[in-house]
Amino acid sequence: MFTDHDAWCKNRILWRANQYKFPSLEGCFYFDQMPEHEKNFLKSERLEGEPVLLLRGDSENWSVLTTREVVSRSAGTLISVSLSEMDHTTSIVRGDNGIVLKEEVSVLLAGPARIKVWSVPGAPLFALASILKMFPLAEFPNAP
Repeated sequence: MFTDHDAWCKNRILWRANQYKFPSLEGCFYFDQMPEHEKNFLKSERLEGEPVLLLRGDSENWSVLTTREVVSRSAGTLISVSLSEMDHTTSIVRGDNGIVLKEEVSVLLAGPARIKVWSVPGAPLFALASILKMFPLAEFPNAP
């Protein structure tokens, strides 16, 4: 069951996503607006919190941001990072020569453990980075 805290987090995530015109970006979706048959590929995944945003390349490369975690699958590896463990820092994986070509980069390093999170390259990656940098959110009244 989702809590008032989940609703508050969802509101903050959508607020920031709207600043980036998130659903107009390639491979980016508001979870609530997706048809049920499009959501089916996530049925087998155990998600904590309410799914809010989806970034999808194909069935092997995707990330979903919930009200409690970011879950990412890339190259057959599934990872998750709790939003409460984020430290307001998210960085972009740089190429071997130290140069970042925003059209090519598809990995963020999230949280203090620098966990690799997949993203659609380009503007979606920068939108996700900005959203993740908000976490952890300031204390919510009556937080669980």
